[in-house]
Amino acid sequence: MNSNSPPPSRADAGRDDGQATARRGLDLIPEGGLANRLRVLASALLFAQEAEVPLRVHWMRTPDFNAGFSRLFEVEGLGFTLTEHGGSLVHKLAVRIVEKVLSATGVSVLGDAQTHPSVFDPSNLRRRLGQGRVLLRTNYPLAKAPQMYRLFVPVPPLRALIEQHAGEADKMVGVHLRRGDHAKATERSPLEGFVAAMQAELDARPDTHFFVATDDPPSLQALQQRFGPRLRHYPKRALARNDPLALEDAVVDLFTLARSRRLIGSYWSSFSDMAHDLGGQPYYVIGKGEVQPEPAGPATG
Repeated sequence: MNSNSPPPSRADAGRDDGQATARRGLDLIPEGGLANRLRVLASALLFAQEAEVPLRVHWMRTPDFNAGFSRLFEVEGLGFTLTEHGGSLVHKLAVRIVEKVLSATGVSVLGDAQTHPSVFDPSNLRRRLGQGRVLLRTNYPLAKAPQMYRLFVPVPPLRALIEQHAGEADKMVGVHLRRGDHAKATERSPLEGFVAAMQAELDARPDTHFFVATDDPPSLQALQQRFGPRLRHYPKRALARNDPLALEDAVVDLFTLARSRRLIGSYWSSFSDMAHDLGGQPYYVIGKGEVQPEPAGPATG
């Protein structure tokens, strides 16, 4: 892939010759937390592959996500060009300036307003990719396809921790209990809902054990008191998202949850949803109920 192709001029936008084709491409700045970034990256790659254009990913460290992609995942054979950036205020301003410059030179710039699931038009993105270069800056997933997340392989030290905590996966029910600043999950997925769902799993299969991932130590302690040795968890080294260790811990939790035979998740949590997308197991959300598998295709359905 040619990661140094110049942006197309407005005059080139409608051309279909070899020169214009070489200038086509998709640039992506994934935003949000771990799950949101992975979902938008994988879905952007689907569009780039369909359009047969190179994907250039600009991975930014930010105060609420202070870890580079290469610290968390293998970088060989990804199928896209990766550039990692620091998260300083100066750099953020520079990115905004780049967006303005690219837009002025004919590059299509699509942000959250254009990629929100309520308004996103996949055919519009395909058309723009057919004409020239597109810059996406978003945290919204754009499409869904089987096995689309296989490109994310945790680095060896994290894989070892995942293997350590995902033993006897055929007996393991994953539990993701989201708290922190997530008001919807806190309100709609109360602790007693998790206790009831976990007890129902035990009643159905007495050999069940649980892997619990949570950002709330008091909730973890309450579940430990209730379920004792049947409960496992990965001890967190950090909880603040500006600490790279917290993002490494999140990868361990996410991919361990994905190995479970069944998943109990939190309401409106992209992390819970991502664990299900990775694992494909039966999925129950506290406050919502059993989640039916979604068909592959554009995020808008």
